[in-house]
Amino acid sequence: MLQLQPQPFSVALRQLEAIVTEQVLPADALEANKKAMAAVKDFARSLERADTPSGYPAASIKHVSFTFRDPYAGGRLNRVRCQLKTTGGNCGVLVQRSMAELLHRMGLNPLFYFDGDQFRPRPAPQPQVVPKPRSTAPRSAEPTSAEVQAVRAKAAAAGFPSQTITEEQFRQMEAQSEASREERQKAAEEAAQAAERLKKIDPLLQAVAAVPWLTDVRVQGAEERVQMIKSKVVDEIESWGWDVRGPVRRIWTGERDLSVLEQGKDSGSREAIKAILFHAVKNDSKYGQKALRPGQAV
Repeated sequence: MLQLQPQPFSVALRQLEAIVTEQVLPADALEANKKAMAAVKDFARSLERADTPSGYPAASIKHVSFTFRDPYAGGRLNRVRCQLKTTGGNCGVLVQRSMAELLHRMGLNPLFYFDGDQFRPRPAPQPQVVPKPRSTAPRSAEPTSAEVQAVRAKAAAAGFPSQTITEEQFRQMEAQSEASREERQKAAEEAAQAAERLKKIDPLLQAVAAVPWLTDVRVQGAEERVQMIKSKVVDEIESWGWDVRGPVRRIWTGERDLSVLEQGKDSGSREAIKAILFHAVKNDSKYGQKALRPGQAV
């Protein structure tokens, strides 16, 4: 399994710009993407040392959305929305999380480290001091070539750029990489648990997805079955800790945009919603599209 490595923030931005300005996009989507990318670049520039008392970026919120062709959905156009926020303080972790979420949903490497002057406060003014007499003690020796090469070798072994890296930069990137590995491991474990649960209740997910088609069935007991699915079956799915009722009703009324359905949901809920949408799309293909009126979806 390929293990992702952190990359410079500037590289991550270039990769994002490349995917959202592809010429294969419709003209209106391409123009909107260019404006959104300009907003992201402005936001990135604002993270540099700012002219504020603290030296950190001023508090701000930007909302951006991108349209792209999703390679995991047969090249279908999908839209991703993201909130980029600074608090006026040292909010580097908050910015990394929101940017990582955007990159991940675009199918890009979400791991990056800041490679400029982002979140580096202005140094405090130094007090005036009377210089001490020059010491006769021997000066600290400069690092030897062997020591420099050792630091570079450690960085290369960890997958970091090594030509101009310092010991301090290496320690910072190593700590970030370790935290990222722990987060990825936790996310992988949660995803595996969710997949196992979804596998167990897949018949229920199929039943929920089939509600619009079952509504047209004119046999005895069909109406009661639909009502049971809308209430008890959805309740059973939500008892696993997944918030799906709202998105499910939107699927019943014809919504097929996964990014819209997943908005604001946790990872487990997103997986359950994706599974229900998968079965709904299969039904579209097999039986023809069918949607309930908003009043029927309750």
